[in-house]
Amino acid sequence: GSFITEPYIRQEEKETITTIVTPIKDGNGTIVGYLCGTIKLDDINKIVQSIKIGKTGYAFLLNNSGNFVAHKNMDLVFNETNFIDSFNTDSDEQMKQKLEGIFNKIKSKETSIDEINSKNIDIFMSYTEVKNTPWSICTVASADDVLSGINDIAGKQIVLTIIAIIIGIVIS
Repeated sequence: GSFITEPYIRQEEKETITTIVTPIKDGNGTIVGYLCGTIKLDDINKIVQSIKIGKTGYAFLLNNSGNFVAHKNMDLVFNETNFIDSFNTDSDEQMKQKLEGIFNKIKSKETSIDEINSKNIDIFMSYTEVKNTPWSICTVASADDVLSGINDIAGKQIVLTIIAIIIGIVIS
């Protein structure tokens, strides 16, 4: 079937390219050759970089090796930075095991949401495979960003409850 290769990083030009391959079949369905095309990943990078979640949340693409394919910080892509190393900046062994568990789920093409408890911030991370590619798309957002809407609703409910109690007392 058709497939997309892992990106090739052109360091000097600061760009990534990939090859799309699809089989060419004759009238009997026998493969007689392959059609290949090379594309720059600029448009894919722009799409991924445009995903925003709350104030600080963002998206990125990972390959099966755990390296970034697209990220808001393209230096992570060009330097072939690994997902686990980028999130485990303190070399914390417990954090490394948690991130390895998450990455194993990502590699197995699982779709899920996990919480990463860092020393200074709690992060929610969601991930799913990108069909017909060797990549997964991931989103990360701080717990504060994710829960801010719920906290606003809770505050409004408390105010409305107090108003309802006051109206009830006045009426009775």
